[in-house]
Amino acid sequence: MERIPKDMLSAVQLVLTYMFVRGDISIGGQWYFALTCNVLRLSETELCGICQQLHAVLEFQDAPKQLDLGEGIDTTRSFFEQEIPSWRRAQLRARLRGASGVVRLHHKSFYDFLIDPTRSLTFCVRTPVVLEKIFNHFVKRHQQFAQSFLICSTGPTGYTLEASQPSVLEYLPQDNEFIRSFLQFDTFINITCDLAHDSPTLPLFLESLPSDCLSKLAAYDHRKHLIADILMWGIGIFEGNARVLDLWGVERLLPGMLFSCIDLDEFEFFDSREFLAMVQKLEKLGVIKPYHPNLPSTLASIPQMFSRLKHAQCSGRYKLGRGDKTVYWYWEFDMEEGYFHEFRALDFAKAMRIYEKEKFAMWDEDWVAPP
Repeated sequence: MERIPKDMLSAVQLVLTYMFVRGDISIGGQWYFALTCNVLRLSETELCGICQQLHAVLEFQDAPKQLDLGEGIDTTRSFFEQEIPSWRRAQLRARLRGASGVVRLHHKSFYDFLIDPTRSLTFCVRTPVVLEKIFNHFVKRHQQFAQSFLICSTGPTGYTLEASQPSVLEYLPQDNEFIRSFLQFDTFINITCDLAHDSPTLPLFLESLPSDCLSKLAAYDHRKHLIADILMWGIGIFEGNARVLDLWGVERLLPGMLFSCIDLDEFEFFDSREFLAMVQKLEKLGVIKPYHPNLPSTLASIPQMFSRLKHAQCSGRYKLGRGDKTVYWYWEFDMEEGYFHEFRALDFAKAMRIYEKEKFAMWDEDWVAPP
């Protein structure tokens, strides 16, 4: 690290913080090259140069120049405007993300070194100063991408997002609308997920950063994030790689709403007190607000307070975001029954009607939503 030119050091630290901030990394861990460029606002040349500087521990593996999308794909149209079966969408997502290659970690000891401030000193990626830098970067990039989209109320998912400004992407492996639209959504979702309430990085930010910095989360566009999630994954059930509060889970997507649950065999790792502490801090920061439409605003937080006194069984209703960036967030857990469920929705009443009737049935693959 000491051999890195001074004019590159800031960018190198940003890249390493981005790669390692989410938690434990194993040998062979990889990051998509195009996604990394676009999240961190680095050019292809800049990221290649950083990989060369760190070639002893990081390896850039390029991808074939010809990207095979298969038959029936119109590259002049958006990824999200085309009728693509869900199984093929999954294949295309993997191909498009890897279209520009990946960056791989050679030595886990390098990760262990960088997260230990007693060893890495000024190069540590977990100091408050460095975390604030990556946090501010995520917030700024989130705002840039959110502002580049316009919400339109059409399509089978209920709403869609259309690019309303020139592309904010830094790198495109191929210049066509199909790839551009996918990468713009994928980058937006990845940046936004690092700031979301169920992000693995949020507890670290909440623990390490001052309140005036964290208060920027109130400007987060939850509405566009939810719509982007639904457009990316499609209507139906998503399991296998779904993460809920950084645990394996299942997600059920319907027009305008996304339901999540933690897998039964993962629930033992759910820490209810830690979760409630996070909710309380987000509420104190003004990032979330209690939602009880039938109560005066001054009394709205009272049911939340009483609910938290019973750690075995709790629930909460909140507004995430402000103004036209708002979605509704409901969560519920029962330590004795062994479940954690939540949903984000554009229409709280509609989502709650479905949830109350179907909250244990909707996780089955063959489940059909009520009319």
